[in-house]
Amino acid sequence: GHRQKKRSGDVDESFNEFNDPFEDRRGIGRFDNRVEDTGIREQSSLTDDSVRQDTHSQHRASADMHADLDDKTSSRILLAIDKKTGNSSVHVSKAMVQITVIYESYCPYSRRFMYSQLWPVYHQLKEYLNVTLYPFGKAQISNDTDDDGHTATNVYCPHGVKECQGNTIETCVIKVVRETLKVIKIIACMSEDSAPDTAGKRCVTATGVEWSLIQSCVAKHGQEYLLEMGENTWKIEPEVMRVPLVVVDGETSNAVEVTAQKDLFALVCHRINVDNLREPEACTARRRRR
Repeated sequence: GHRQKKRSGDVDESFNEFNDPFEDRRGIGRFDNRVEDTGIREQSSLTDDSVRQDTHSQHRASADMHADLDDKTSSRILLAIDKKTGNSSVHVSKAMVQITVIYESYCPYSRRFMYSQLWPVYHQLKEYLNVTLYPFGKAQISNDTDDDGHTATNVYCPHGVKECQGNTIETCVIKVVRETLKVIKIIACMSEDSAPDTAGKRCVTATGVEWSLIQSCVAKHGQEYLLEMGENTWKIEPEVMRVPLVVVDGETSNAVEVTAQKDLFALVCHRINVDNLREPEACTARRRRR
């Protein structure tokens, strides 16, 4: 089976877990997806709100603007026409800030990041952000064979079975709930609770989502979806050494990780200022208060 190795390097120790999850294999819980099967079909996978492509006429009307744009950025040009005066104005906005978070449902640092950084920042700046969440972290996937010779694929989580259950619930929230705002709100709510897995029902229903949909997802597809989260995690970082691992616009530097956990709002505002002509009002207000 897959087993991660310790890797030495310049790591900010303040973000390491309390205990090394690989010191004792017996201390790592196995995933168990035995949840009541309600038979309710889950909704389609989460999709972020996407901006419609510009029409041909909009591009043609603003074609003369393209020469002044930086070729290194993917820009959208929108043509706004004042209905009263007939005057037109061109607004240029560039690619949204991409944030990917690799985390664990029971990790104290992951939980704190979710409710104190990601949720308030996304709530205020959601139209500028594209967020992807992978609730997997430093978990392991192993092909185990029992005494009868049967082989099964199991997931082992650093904080035990309860974390595997929490990761699976949050994975199904990501898969089932359509709105990113609701997804982050639910996960932030779970993260504020000392037992995120048992808080799932309360946080899901409080957001207006039927808990039975999440139960059905966990029972039918929990293991499959959690394994998928693991594969996606390892595509970004084959050997996750600490969580949360915050990736901003594809950058995984230590500086980005530290800044994101201390002041994600400032980091996002800086990226928006680099990529857009107009600063969001929330960023302007924050800057003026300083």
